[in-house]
Amino acid sequence: MVSTLTGYTAKGRVRGTAIGAYATWLQRPGHVEVAYLDASVQRGRFDNRVDGVDLPREQYDARVLNTSVEGGYTFNVWQGPHAALYVQPQLQLSHDGPSRRPACGAQWHAHRQRRQQRRQRSPGCTRVWP
Repeated sequence: MVSTLTGYTAKGRVRGTAIGAYATWLQRPGHVEVAYLDASVQRGRFDNRVDGVDLPREQYDARVLNTSVEGGYTFNVWQGPHAALYVQPQLQLSHDGPSRRPACGAQWHAHRQRRQQRRQRSPGCTRVWP
């Protein structure tokens, strides 16, 4: 893909793995009107690489830990001879993190007034290209 602002291109690659676990608890297994609780956890590790025009290769690792807990209760609001209607309010809490950023926290900013492309990094590692 070519930037319409600068005309530069970049290619990236991501390789990674993840593993997780999931568990469910039911208040009364086999019954229809029950409370439930679901929990999950997932851990991943990813190797990232970005190659840009006239720029050194940027490589970094990203690690992530996702957790989630969800609970709810099933209510029977209507029962007919051949069908039933149920309502199941739910609440879910999720957390995603931590994650690692590229070396020096690379971020891209385009400055139209100066027609420069600036690669802003953490203090002490900033580069500017005309």
